[in-house]
Amino acid sequence: MGRVLTPNLSRWRTRNGAYAFAVGLIALLVALFSFDLWHGHRKALEQAERDVQNLAATLEQDVAGKLLLIDYALVEMAQLVEADLRSDTPGAIVADAEWLHRRRLRLPGASGLGVIDARGIVTEASTIPGTPRLDIGDREYFQKLRDNPGMGLYISLPCEARATKGVWRFNLARAFIRPDGSFGGIVVATMDLASVAASFASINVGTAGAVALWNDRGIRLARYPAQDDIVGTPRPAGRIECMGAQRAALYETPSTESDAVARIVACRHLADLPLTVAVGLGRHEVLSEWRRAAALLAAVLVLCAGAALLFAHWIGRLHEAALGTAEARLRDAIECSGESFALYDADDRLEAWNAKFIEQFPHLKALEPLHGRSFEELLRANAPYLEPLQHDRDSFIATRLAQHRSPPGEPIIISHTDGRWFMVHERRTSYGGLVSVRSEITAIKRNEERLEQLAASLTAAKRQAETAHQAKSKFLASMSHELRTPLNAIIGFAELIERQKDGLGSLDRAVDYAQDIRRSGVHLLELINDILDMSKIEAGRQQFTDEPIDLEELGDTCARMLASRAQGGGIAIKHEIPAYLPPLRADRRSVKQVLLNLLSNAVKFTPPGGEVVLRVTLHGDGGLLLTVSDTGIGIPADQIARVFEPFRQVDRQNYGKVEGTGLGLSICKGLLEPHGATIQLASTVGKGTTATVHFPPERTLRRPLSVAAR
Repeated sequence: MGRVLTPNLSRWRTRNGAYAFAVGLIALLVALFSFDLWHGHRKALEQAERDVQNLAATLEQDVAGKLLLIDYALVEMAQLVEADLRSDTPGAIVADAEWLHRRRLRLPGASGLGVIDARGIVTEASTIPGTPRLDIGDREYFQKLRDNPGMGLYISLPCEARATKGVWRFNLARAFIRPDGSFGGIVVATMDLASVAASFASINVGTAGAVALWNDRGIRLARYPAQDDIVGTPRPAGRIECMGAQRAALYETPSTESDAVARIVACRHLADLPLTVAVGLGRHEVLSEWRRAAALLAAVLVLCAGAALLFAHWIGRLHEAALGTAEARLRDAIECSGESFALYDADDRLEAWNAKFIEQFPHLKALEPLHGRSFEELLRANAPYLEPLQHDRDSFIATRLAQHRSPPGEPIIISHTDGRWFMVHERRTSYGGLVSVRSEITAIKRNEERLEQLAASLTAAKRQAETAHQAKSKFLASMSHELRTPLNAIIGFAELIERQKDGLGSLDRAVDYAQDIRRSGVHLLELINDILDMSKIEAGRQQFTDEPIDLEELGDTCARMLASRAQGGGIAIKHEIPAYLPPLRADRRSVKQVLLNLLSNAVKFTPPGGEVVLRVTLHGDGGLLLTVSDTGIGIPADQIARVFEPFRQVDRQNYGKVEGTGLGLSICKGLLEPHGATIQLASTVGKGTTATVHFPPERTLRRPLSVAAR
C-alpha cells in the first residue's frame, strides 16, 4: 500500500489543534471573566445609585424640616407685626430683639431674625445687645417682596452680610401688610452658608462626594465640601431640566465640572419650597472595590491561561505519541476494506492507495512507482479499459477531469469494457486533497436492467388498460343516438294520448298508462344523460366555453325550472342573489348543470314543509360562492366523502328508496374542476345539508353587467 498520511503534516495539525483548543479555552475564560467584571461593574453602579438616592431623600427631609420651621416662624412674625399695626398701642404685641433672639434659638439652622419696615430699614433684629439700623432697601429679596408682597416665601441669592463682613448667607423672607392694604415691610430669617454647609457634613458621601443646595433658578446656595468660587453661580445647563415634572432625578457628572471629580448624583426637589438638594458620590471611589476584584480576576485569568497552554502542550505530546499507532491501524482498515481507495494531494497527485485499487486497475503496474502520479496520467492510462473512451475519448476525459477537480457530490457511474460497473465517490479533504472510493455495482446494474424491463412491461399493460377504458367511454358515447331516439318517440306519443284525455273518456286508463310511460321515459332519459355526461368527463371530451354569466338571472332560471317539482312536494325554493354582484366567467351550460343537480338533490331529500335556498355571495379572496342549503334529512358525517364517487348513493334510513344514478355530485365535481372551482358539503342529520361551490378570484369579472344589458 502507498503512504497513508504525511507524518509531519499530521503532527503539525495535532500540535495546532491542541493549541487551538487552549486558545479557545482562554477565550472562553476571558469571555466569562469579562462578563463577571461587567456584571460586577453594573451592580456596583446600581448599588451606588440606590445609596445616593437614599442619601438625597434623607437630606431632603432634613433641609425641608428646618426650612419649614423657619417659614412657620416667619408666618407667625408677619401675623404679629400686622396685628401690632392694627392695635391701638403699637409695640405692645411684637417683642423686642430679646424676644426675637429667643425665638431664633428654637430654629435650627437660622442665624438671625429681623423686621424691616417699608423703607428697607431694620427696625428689630435678634442680635444681642442691639442691631444698628441698617438700610437694606437695595437688597434683591427686599425689592422682590416690595414689588410683589403676595408672593409668599422668598429665598434670596447668597450675599455678604453688611453687619459682619466676610460672612456669606442667604435669607428667607415674607412681606407683611399694613391695615390699609399697602406694603408694610418684611420679616426675614438669615442662614449662614458656612453653617448650612457644616450641617451637610453629617451626610456620609465619602472623600470624593459632595452635597449641594440650589434654588429653583439653578443658583447654588450652599455646598459641602465648601467651594466659595461656585456659590451663587448657576448650575450647568440641563442638570435641573433633567428632573422635568418629577421631584427627583439621577444622573452622572463628568470630571470636567467644578472640582474635576466625576460623580453619581441624585437630586430632589423640596416639596412646597423652591429649593433642590443634590448628593453626589465619587464614581472612582464607588468602583474601588470593583477594581480590586477586577485585579484579582485578571491574576486568576493569567494563571488559568498559563495552565491551559501547559495542558495543550501536554495533550499535543500525548497525541503525537499515539499518532504512530493510529496510522498503523488506519493502514490495516483501508487494506481490509472491500472498496478501492485512493488519496490525492492538493496538487492532484496520488499520495496513498490500497491493494483493491491495483486489483481494479492491474495495468497501472506499468506506471510504477505510482506515488506522485497525477490523476490525469492515471485516467489516460485507463483508456483501453473504460467503455466510453471507445466512442469519444477526448470528451470523456475532459468531463471526467472536470468532475474530479470539482466533485459534484453525487456518485459517478463508470462502466468497463469487460462489463463491470463501478460507482465512484469523491470528496475534498480539509487541506485541499481529494479522497476517491470506487465500489463495484455490477450486480446492482443487472438488477436495474431487469427492473427497467419489468417497468416497460407494466407501462405497456397500463397503456392497454387506458386504451380499453377509452374504448368503453367511446362505446357509451356512441350509444346516445340509439337510446335517445326511441325514448323521445315514447315520450312524444305518451304526451299525445295525455292531451286527448278530455275528448276520449274511454281512454282514461290509457291516459294513466301514458303518464306512466312518460314519467318512466323521462327518468330513463335522465339516467342515460347522467351516464353520458360522466362518460364525456372521464373521456376528456367535455368542451367548455367561457362567457360572462349573470348569476342572478341564471339562479332565477334554475329555480323556476324546479319550481313545479318542489311545489308538488310541498317544498319552497328561494334564491338570494344580490343584483350588484359581478358576473362569473365560466361555461354557462356547466354552471347551469351544477346548479340544477344541487337544487334537484336538495328538493329530492327535503320532506314536505321544508325549504331550499340558493345564495350567491362574494368571497373574501375575490371569488364567488354559490351555496344551496336545504332543511332535509342530512347526510351522516362518515358518508360525506363518499357521495362524490360515481354511482355512489348515501344510505338514507327511514326515507325510502330514491330514484337516481348516484352521478349527480360526481358530475358536478367533474364540471367544476376544469374551472378551478371546488365543491364542499356540510351536513347535519335531521337538520339539512349545505353544498358550497367556490370559484377562484380569476373567474370573477371586475366589470359588473349593466342593468340595461339584462
